[in-house]
Formats: sequence, C-alpha cells, structure tokens
Amino acid sequence: MSRVAVQNTNVTADLSGNPAGDLAGRVALVVGCGHLSKSAANVLLAAGADVVVASPCADKLAGFAAHERLHGLDLCLATDRGAWAARRAIQRQFGRLDLVMAALGSWPPPDRVIEPVQFRAQRVLDGDMDAHYSLARTLMPLMTQTAGAQYMLVNDANLGAGVTARLLLKDALAAEGRQIGVQVHTAVLPVGSPVDGVKVGQLARDLMRAPSSHSRTIRLGATLPSLPAWLSLPKLPALPQLPQLSLPTALPTPA
Repeated sequence: MSRVAVQNTNVTADLSGNPAGDLAGRVALVVGCGHLSKSAANVLLAAGADVVVASPCADKLAGFAAHERLHGLDLCLATDRGAWAARRAIQRQFGRLDLVMAALGSWPPPDRVIEPVQFRAQRVLDGDMDAHYSLARTLMPLMTQTAGAQYMLVNDANLGAGVTARLLLKDALAAEGRQIGVQVHTAVLPVGSPVDGVKVGQLARDLMRAPSSHSRTIRLGATLPSLPAWLSLPKLPALPQLPQLSLPTALPTPA
C-alpha cells in the first residue's frame, strides 16, 4: 500500500508531534479525498489511528501532507475490482479493519415538483447505491475479524429520491451487519451550511472509541430540511365559538 502526503486544511493541531493516542493499532478506511474526507482523516490521525485514504485521483492523494500513519490507495472503490483490491491490501498490511467512512458517489440536489422523481430514484439505485452496496459487501467480511467494527455512510439531508434510497440502503446493510457483528450507520449532514468534516471525523472517532451496539441514523447539527412550497398546508380559519349549554343543577323529582 503506497504512502501518500496529506494536506491539513481544517485541523490546526500539528499531527506530526501528536502522541500515539487512544486509537493506536486501530485501522480506519476513509473513502474519498474531498474537503470532508481530509478533515475527518486528520481527526482520526490525531486520535492515534492508522488511516487509509482511497481515491482514484492520484493528484488528490498527492495533495495530502505526509504522516507516518497515513496510507493511500490509488483505487476506485466504486467498482468491484477496486473494492476487492482495497480489501486485499488492507488485510495484507494490517490484518484488520475497524471503521469505514464511505462518502461515495454523487449527491443529487433536492427534487422539484416538475421532475420525474421515479427516474432519478432509479438512476441513484442503479449507480451510487450499487457502488455503496458492493463496497460494503466486500469489506464487511474483513471487518468481522474485529470486535466492535463500525461502517458509516455519509449522507446529506436534502429532500429527494437520492437521500431516500441511501437511507433504505443503510437499513438493508444494517440488517446484514447485525448477523456478522458489524454495525452500519448513516451520518446525515446539515442542510444550508458548509459541510464540516471535523464533526464527521469526530463522530467516526467516537464510534471507534465506544463502538455502538446497534445501527444509528445520526443527524449532525440542528438544521432540518424545509418542505417545498407545494407541501405547505394553508392556514385553516378559526372555528366558530360553540354556545355553552347550561344544565340544571338538580334533576326534578319524579312524581
């Protein structure tokens, strides 16, 4: 497995002088080399874990700043061939895999009323979801060798077919994971604010420190998606005040 250099763009701590940390000997796989993945990888490195970063873009891998516990895989994990190559490389070098953080595929924008939602949902299922499912099914058997292994999908909270498909995928993978001792989670990122990779990394770190015993959907931040205008219900008029009936204080005595 090739060593790569990582640029620390979001964590100000000097990772090169950081002690081993409480996650020493643990292994995390971060899929992707975007801003979110870089920041999350830095958090895990600061906690002492070995971090494997996978991306098909060699130039992005080369943009990371060197660290002794950072390892790079110049592979596309959205393909069966790439996923199996990653599994063999991680097993050969480490013999274990404690956590996967999968920010994989494209994130479609929210649906609009005039768009054919069913077609978009089918495209997402045929594309991104197939890649996610293939990657999870390839890596999860390796993770069974590690007690408390955690698999985390990263999702956004935009309304739409893409998000619905990903949440359904998490439930399907979680059902399989429970049978082999791997817990599957979804981290839902807030809408309307920049993606904070540090928070995602802290969530991944905490899952490694205290493994969850059940599947979770974890919403980062308090921002919730707003409903489209066509779903907003009109304000109902106030109901008229009903007259109050006066009852006799005592019933008449029968003759």
